[in-house]
Amino acid sequence: MEKRNRFFRTGIVAVCNVVILAVLLFFFFGGRDFSLGQKEDARLIGASYMTMNNEFYTIISEEVAYRVEAEGDRMILRDPALDPVRQASQIRELLDMGISALVVAPADADSLADVLTKARDRGKGHCGRYRCRR
Repeated sequence: MEKRNRFFRTGIVAVCNVVILAVLLFFFFGGRDFSLGQKEDARLIGASYMTMNNEFYTIISEEVAYRVEAEGDRMILRDPALDPVRQASQIRELLDMGISALVVAPADADSLADVLTKARDRGKGHCGRYRCRR
């Protein structure tokens, strides 16, 4: 009987500890607005590599994302999976989202000529802290 009471008390103590921890976590993090830490003038950077199945592009993407986030900006990554038509469509979507810069590893450079010309024309004179390559 005493063993049962001790087990019951241990269970109650454990439940109380979990409840107290949950209340403390809610108190410290529940009402916090994480958007306050974001930069108000954050730029949106678009990236489209020919495929993300290749470890080379995964590493490049991580390094670019690291630098973009270090500047307080955001990056959007698209994976066309070696489909040039899909990549052109994704780049158009990124342009419509209002990206400030575009990082591209083309699946087929010839099929992207029109959309890349459109991107270049849209961004003339707006390089800001990112280096323009023309």
